[in-house]
Order: sequence, then structure tokens, then C-alpha cells
Amino acid sequence: MRNLAKLNILSLASVRAKIKKKTRRLNMTKKISPAERIKQYRYSTDREESCTAHLSLRIPPSQKAKLKQVEGWQEEVRKLIEELTDRATA
Repeated sequence: MRNLAKLNILSLASVRAKIKKKTRRLNMTKKISPAERIKQYRYSTDREESCTAHLSLRIPPSQKAKLKQVEGWQEEVRKLIEELTDRATA
């Protein structure tokens, strides 16, 4: 029984060693710079103009709580602001 357990432990260790070796080999062939790694997590958008400008607005806490309950409220507010600015410039 002990020999069987020892055999399972040895085989598990050898499998782990093979996986580790294979992973090392893959990592060596795919040298990715830190900048490239960070790039995949960067904010991206499909808009014509990205939303990078900030706008601060004071509203009552009760109104803020109601607003947060609306799904996709940020996009809805952006649309309303766009409509307002379009009307003002027309």
C-alpha cells in the first residue's frame, strides 16, 4: 500500500515537473514586454471620440441614489448631455 502511494506521489511530481518545464519553454519563446502586458488591460472604446474628460456635478443625495439604480446611467447621462449641447448649438 505504501509503495502504491509513493508511486502516485512520484508520478504526480513528475507530471508537475513536465508541466513546469513546458510552461518555461513557452514563456521563453513568447517574450512579452511589460508595456505589451499592460496594453491588454488599457481602457479602450469603439467611440469616435473617447470619453476621457471629467465633469463634476452637485446633486442631492436622494437624486444620486435614484440615478445609481438606473442600469447604464452613465451612458444615459452622456446622451442627455449630447442632446442638450446639440440643442444649444443649433
